[in-house]
Amino acid sequence: MIYTILALPFGAAALYMYTARTIARDCFRELTEEEIENFNLTKEEAKDAKVFDNKSAGWRLAVMAVTYYPAYPVLMLQKWFTS
Repeated sequence: MIYTILALPFGAAALYMYTARTIARDCFRELTEEEIENFNLTKEEAKDAKVFDNKSAGWRLAVMAVTYYPAYPVLMLQKWFTS
């Protein structure tokens, strides 16, 4: 029982980090020609700009919101070790 309790933050942190990677990989898209014209961007500026597609990220953001609190100690340890 104690191992299950101790493993929960690590599982939550793994799920949180996996979801964050998935959002970074799948939920940003290039601008369309119409959006470039609407935002008055040049082609060079449009190459660097990305749009966050919240339709595909909705449930992923919910997973991150739910897993943040249980994963907080592990995320802070990770931040401390990587800084």
